[in-house]
Amino acid sequence: MRFSRSTDGGRTFSPARTIHDPTFSGARGWESLAPGQSGAVHAVWLDGRDANRKIAEEAAHSGMPHKGQPPQDVYHGILTPDGRRVETVIASGVCFCCKTAVAVDVKGTVYAAWRHIFPGSMRDIAFAKSTDGGAHFDPLVRVSEDKWELNGCPEDGPALAVDRAGAIHVAWATLVNEGDEPRKAVFYATSRDGRTFSPRTRLPAAGITPGHPQITLAADGGAVIVWDETVDDVHRVVLAHVSPSRAIGPSRVLSGAESASHPVIVRTGSDLVVAWASRDESVIRVRRIETTK
Repeated sequence: MRFSRSTDGGRTFSPARTIHDPTFSGARGWESLAPGQSGAVHAVWLDGRDANRKIAEEAAHSGMPHKGQPPQDVYHGILTPDGRRVETVIASGVCFCCKTAVAVDVKGTVYAAWRHIFPGSMRDIAFAKSTDGGAHFDPLVRVSEDKWELNGCPEDGPALAVDRAGAIHVAWATLVNEGDEPRKAVFYATSRDGRTFSPRTRLPAAGITPGHPQITLAADGGAVIVWDETVDDVHRVVLAHVSPSRAIGPSRVLSGAESASHPVIVRTGSDLVVAWASRDESVIRVRRIETTK
């Protein structure tokens, strides 16, 4: 995985750097980035550098060959302005190909979220925080006991944001049982201490496959969440606002009639910028949403 930064608004970028030890083998990816203090950048990703060793140890212990996806760990790395790189393993036994999420608050506390494999192959969202700038992480906690049992990867990870008061906002997709068949839904929860989370609140998603949520903080102290969903065979990107009291507003379609997926969102001042992949034209759409009117 490579990293580059721009200090002139995106006109030029620094030479690319590898954000992990380049000598290790194994797969890695599903990375996330967040700015830290004093110009540092925090990255979280899934890493298979120890997969071969763990597979060999498993086979030696059980006498049976490894089945399924190779084991993965979730790592955190600090990239300093002077070129130093510090890596820390956060947890082992994570879901193989669901994106990670990372956030850093004004005090320098680092927060990470990912999809974990809990006993019984339950693919639920896990969370951990570091109060020493990412050098060490607390034991993981389960954001919500969704108990999504799956012997595979949903390819749909969490989104994370932390406000100035230290409140943690998490959005994610999971499976729910409704009617004759299970279906995906998107949920939101918060935490004040990083140890216990509020009961999940369902977002107003439509269609049969909502997922890939992304979140940013709103100017009013709430949050704004975007995701994609499929309605009448059309993939679309939608947005919902979460009020400071944690009430969920109605969803709003952003992508019009075109087929769109995998949105991202950031706040610029009081306005929002949302980008997504246009499935019709194989381009990235960018839309600025004025929230002051």
